Amino acid sequence: MALCALRMERLLTRTYSESGKPQGHVTARMRDHEGVGMEVLSRRRLLRGGAAAGAVTLLSGCGLVSTSGMLGAGDRFPARNIETSIGFEPGGSTDLLGRGLVEVATEELGRAMPVVNKPGANGALAASELTRAPADGHFIGIVNASTVMITPFAVPEREAVHLDELGLVLGTTRDDYVLVAHPSSGIGDVSDLTRLDRSVSYGTTGHGSGAQFAAALLFSGTGIEGADIPFGGDAPAITAILGSQVDVASVQFSAAFEYVSSGELTPLAVFSEERNPRLPDAPTALEQGVEAVVSQYRLVCTPPGVPQDNLDVLVEAFTAAARSDRFLELCEQLVVLPDVYPDEEIRSLVETSRDRYGQQLEEYGIDLRGSS
Repeated sequence: MALCALRMERLLTRTYSESGKPQGHVTARMRDHEGVGMEVLSRRRLLRGGAAAGAVTLLSGCGLVSTSGMLGAGDRFPARNIETSIGFEPGGSTDLLGRGLVEVATEELGRAMPVVNKPGANGALAASELTRAPADGHFIGIVNASTVMITPFAVPEREAVHLDELGLVLGTTRDDYVLVAHPSSGIGDVSDLTRLDRSVSYGTTGHGSGAQFAAALLFSGTGIEGADIPFGGDAPAITAILGSQVDVASVQFSAAFEYVSSGELTPLAVFSEERNPRLPDAPTALEQGVEAVVSQYRLVCTPPGVPQDNLDVLVEAFTAAARSDRFLELCEQLVVLPDVYPDEEIRSLVETSRDRYGQQLEEYGIDLRGSS
């Protein structure tokens, strides 16, 4: 046993010296079969770099670690790669943010986290599959909050995914929505829309999206006759407004920012409580007398019932990733507001928003499955 401990010490010293990482960091204590204390690195740090295979093999040979029955054991998690689903096409803001977050979390966990894009139904397809995945922590998903707080109002109940059907690691980033017009239209704000005296076509990012709901609130709240033209995401909706195929478009703020900054699009209303700091001159819908506040959040979710020890490991890793300089720089580039929302905080926020949205849909008689 003493020989095993010595070999373990040499393995860790050699590996950490070669990697340039600090030595002597102790976060856990194990005892051998003779009751002699042996200090070792935490398994999550041990799994970083090339030490993983050799260390686990050596510990197994010494009888200190069992390689069977590892699934679900909190102090040995993760036991293998963690599959990550994203319910949108590659290249969009949710995909880029999700991949950036996972990249940093991979380093925290010491396991690969292959990303699989499963687009469909505003993310509901991927979220629905996640609810049925094995609940051991080796399957997670980057889920847009709109998928669980808005999409259920737009699809049949059998296709809806609700927050209580998912485990929740944390929430991260806020992305507002904005209504934009082409400069050639002469539309500069909401009051200009009311003076058109005709039906206004508005493009959105699809049925059950936050963009659709925000626009429907504005048109219903102002009494403007509107025709909802759903597209399959921000990119086609922006292409349509740039080509004057629709009068206005409701899209995510991050997707419209560069076009607004360059003068290619005019912001009519931002659907947030306060002006977005990246476009301080763009007025909110609230300022223009329209009670339409709709924001997007990204959630890191699991299937329901993941063991608490495993969930705690994920929470620690993704919290560190969401606060890392690398991820904050990505948020800056993608024009989203970074933040970390713990489980109970984001759960309360999403549930409160969902209930408020339901009341507004009923009050204004909005049907997200058709036109407002």
